[in-house]
Amino acid sequence: MRSSPPAEKRSEPPARVLAATIVEAESARASEPATLAQQLHGSVLGAAQVLKGLIGEVGAHALLSRAVHLMRAARTNELSAPAPALTGQHLKDVRPWQDLVEQQGAALARQQAENLLEHAITLLCGFIGTELTFRVFSRSYPGFRADETSHDPAEGQDS
Repeated sequence: MRSSPPAEKRSEPPARVLAATIVEAESARASEPATLAQQLHGSVLGAAQVLKGLIGEVGAHALLSRAVHLMRAARTNELSAPAPALTGQHLKDVRPWQDLVEQQGAALARQQAENLLEHAITLLCGFIGTELTFRVFSRSYPGFRADETSHDPAEGQDS
């Protein structure tokens, strides 16, 4: 894990940086597609565990399901969307992640995991505030330092 985001990520919204930190922490050592798929699924499960501690199991599931819905909605608004949309199965099972890695490659699968987590984090920021959201996630993912960013990820987001 890194102690702070690289310079090119500092200009990105903090929710994106945190999502990338989570995915990197969970999948950095993956070399085989099957291992990567398990670790990407693990990054979603890891974030879900943090959410469950904060908003309960039902709240975590609802928030992640809404994040999947937002990803699908954003994808339909794009003119060219190379990646298949994630579904609720990506929250429950590793097999859809295996399919994604095999069909689209490691980089795109990582990007999809980051997009899912970014949507979930942004939603949570809207519910409980940016400061608390980042403080809670920073405890589980110390590679992320919210104090290096100043952008509010909930600003300008439609849910």
